[in-house]
Amino acid sequence: MNYSSPLLIRGTNLDDTWQKTVRAIRDTKTGAIENLLVHVDRPTSQVPKQLQKYESQIVSWSTELQSIKPEHLPFTHGQRIFEWPSGRKGAPKLDQIRDYVVPMLLRNPRTKRAIVMVRNPSLDSELTDDPIPALISIQFKLHANELHATAYYRAQEMYFFWLVNMFELISMQDTICKQLKARSPEKTAEPASITTFAFTGYINPVDLEKLDAAESTTLAIERFGISRMKEKDLQNLLESVLIQGNIDKMKELRNILVHDKQTLDRVRDVDYQGFERWQNFLQNNYERIRSEFHELPDILRKVLFDLISLDMQLEQEEELAVLKKKIKSADSAMQELVNILAQK
Repeated sequence: MNYSSPLLIRGTNLDDTWQKTVRAIRDTKTGAIENLLVHVDRPTSQVPKQLQKYESQIVSWSTELQSIKPEHLPFTHGQRIFEWPSGRKGAPKLDQIRDYVVPMLLRNPRTKRAIVMVRNPSLDSELTDDPIPALISIQFKLHANELHATAYYRAQEMYFFWLVNMFELISMQDTICKQLKARSPEKTAEPASITTFAFTGYINPVDLEKLDAAESTTLAIERFGISRMKEKDLQNLLESVLIQGNIDKMKELRNILVHDKQTLDRVRDVDYQGFERWQNFLQNNYERIRSEFHELPDILRKVLFDLISLDMQLEQEEELAVLKKKIKSADSAMQELVNILAQK
């Protein structure tokens, strides 16, 4: 990764800024830039041409991120922003926009305290591999009747999810401006610039290869996509196949492997402890399972190993050429498993 001085990318709108950001990351060897600062002068909800076929997903995902009731995600930003625990016993939860940011801006338009927090140390500091928000905080600033926003991310996928995040920030800016006017009619403000700061801004290897393709299928969507299958349900399905040898569940897994790309890529998110448990079960019951399912134990073990190995490598500093080989190996193993299950 590039550990040089922070890089500033500036554009007039989402399309212009996205194009510049993608080109900058594509020029790196690793597909990532450390301390990446991206500034959009006048953002509007405009999807770049290359991603217009995903516009409905971008809109729906940005909407769910602001919801307090997640349907497909383990958590949402809205739960943290609009229902932050007050910390006082019996006190209602805090809507950080309505109860803090807007009143603070009305009280002192020049304030530097109009900040919403998403990271919650009491929830996000446990030493586990459970998902936590990439968004840390958002700061809002009034200047000459314009509302500017700056968001800080610990990591940000810049090919697809930067746009999702920008749609979310645009919506919050609009909400704040409307609430300011509703509470104080003489206080008018218009949404203005948005700046995102990512400790690590990256693009997945597959997208680096396919940026010029007319029908690019984005690994960001597949790898980080919102699946309708909850993670707990996915864990139960895998355990039913591996540990119990359930034929019906094996057919369900086969359908996922063949048809449901979003859920398939959630297989990469199985926790390492669970993987070790399944590996131990396969080793201890190898002969019994092999007599029932023939080649299945070997190839399924290889698939899980390849996918989790790839997952670990994606989080480390690794040359793009090495990642490409690992992706190819994982995909080949998965296809072999699909072929075997197709015969069941």
